[in-house]
Amino acid sequence: KSLNMVYPKRKDIRNIHVCLLKEGVMVVRKDFNGEHPDLKISNLICMKVLKGMVSNAQLTHIYNWGYNYYSLTETGVKYVREKLGISDQRVVPRTYKEKGTAPARQGGFEGGNEGG
Repeated sequence: KSLNMVYPKRKDIRNIHVCLLKEGVMVVRKDFNGEHPDLKISNLICMKVLKGMVSNAQLTHIYNWGYNYYSLTETGVKYVREKLGISDQRVVPRTYKEKGTAPARQGGFEGGNEGG
């Protein structure tokens, strides 16, 4: 009997790291036979790579309704930068960047006694 072990390829790990550094988060459906829609990598491989990062406190993990939600921690940002050979500290995920100020809402609810 031979065991069919699943080993992630270096290019797949690199693509996962690039996606994490770009977005800061990753969502993987709990479908072991499917593939990640953006990366075209098996969901099983994605989950195994990300699980290793969770165990090293580089990601936080939340599971809800058949989906795994992962987000980078400060440690994870440093790790991914190092793995990708990026020394520039200004390279941060989209979730770490400050958003511009939102425009003030016009109008809104005026507390009247209309309706039932």
